[in-house]
Amino acid sequence: MRSGSVLRLGVAATIAAGLLLAPAPTRAADDGGPFGVGLVVGSPFGIALKYYLGRSGHAVDFVIGDAVAGARGILVHADYLWHPAVVLRERAFDLPVYVGIGARLLDHDRSRIDGDDDFHVGARVPAGLLFDFKELPLEVFAESALVLDFRVGDERGHGGFGLDLNVGVGGRYYF
Repeated sequence: MRSGSVLRLGVAATIAAGLLLAPAPTRAADDGGPFGVGLVVGSPFGIALKYYLGRSGHAVDFVIGDAVAGARGILVHADYLWHPAVVLRERAFDLPVYVGIGARLLDHDRSRIDGDDDFHVGARVPAGLLFDFKELPLEVFAESALVLDFRVGDERGHGGFGLDLNVGVGGRYYF
């Protein structure tokens, strides 16, 4: 079997297993309200907002900050998230997984390094884990997102498509 077929089979098996697990609760949103504010550290580094859309396990998130790794610059992204499953239930917290799709804007500025200064518009596919605390309106998360960017050409004419990976950890307080 080719490596591409193995990869596709692995991705399909992972998605199927996730869908078979129990539906994910939204305890942080239930205990403190649907709106969370916090911080994400990694790439990006910035303010993380999230709003749960009822009790369906669906939410939208928004981050504004600095893309500290690789393509430095001001970054804004927004994602539609789905929390399909809980992988662990403990007395103090639940551990749901989430996946989503979204968009990112990045004003990339490496002018101090190599004169490269351009603007990126991209599609994001995030996935992550939440530590959803039962006694506090707080969640802690770890997330990675694959980003397909279109780089608008800079003054030297550089442009085109590229891939990026965002990885971060953070937390949000709900009210």
